Amino acid sequence: MKELIEDYKRKLKTVTDMLLKMKDSGSVNDIKKFERLNTKASEYRSFIVDLERAYNKEISAEDIYCFQVWYGEHMSYVYLNREQAEKAANEAQAVWKASRREVHKDMSDEQFEAYYKDQFRSFQYKVQSLDDAIRDTVDNALIENR
Repeated sequence: MKELIEDYKRKLKTVTDMLLKMKDSGSVNDIKKFERLNTKASEYRSFIVDLERAYNKEISAEDIYCFQVWYGEHMSYVYLNREQAEKAANEAQAVWKASRREVHKDMSDEQFEAYYKDQFRSFQYKVQSLDDAIRDTVDNALIENR
């Protein structure tokens, strides 16, 4: 767990250094780049705080939960119980569905439900232990590096 915390602290330092060194020309691309990096730094800070809290309470990675959409996807938040993770996953799923509904507002409710069920049946947030999520992330990285 301590090694994972240190890894995320290094990632946060890298992003913070990038933000300090980059020049902002005011272009749309620069604005979007700074926004993405600031969001990533904020997520890393939240993740570090959650991990340190768990580490200080001597909670194992098997007793901490997160959710992912895709196999091996990075985790942004961790939860100290499965119910919190499931609630957050359901809320994220509802936000995603609402954004898709907004894009397809010309469809009737029945058409949209059929479309959503067909197109996004495998798009479900998967709640799992942090230990399993880390294992998936490592496995995915190994597959991508082949």
